[in-house]
Amino acid sequence: MKANRAAIGLLLVILFVISLAFSLDYIAANTDHECTGDECKICAVLQTAEEVSGGAKKAAAAAVTVGTLLAVCLVLRKEHTSGQAEPTPVTRCDLLTN
Repeated sequence: MKANRAAIGLLLVILFVISLAFSLDYIAANTDHECTGDECKICAVLQTAEEVSGGAKKAAAAAVTVGTLLAVCLVLRKEHTSGQAEPTPVTRCDLLTN
């Protein structure tokens, strides 16, 4: 069951990257087209392609933010656990340290 979910997730990522590549290619190829007015189909497709690429930018920014937060949490956790152990009543006793 987990293998199916992983395969579906990978397939969705691949499809998203392909659609992003086609969107950017379409934008680059049709930026300077001859617009026919309010009902221009090329402008409508350009707007959709720009929305797809804008969504990719937001997703990348969110991924970087989440990744940074996870890295900070891991570093802080490692520093907290790698330090000296909490003092106990036995280690605080002056009789044992003298």
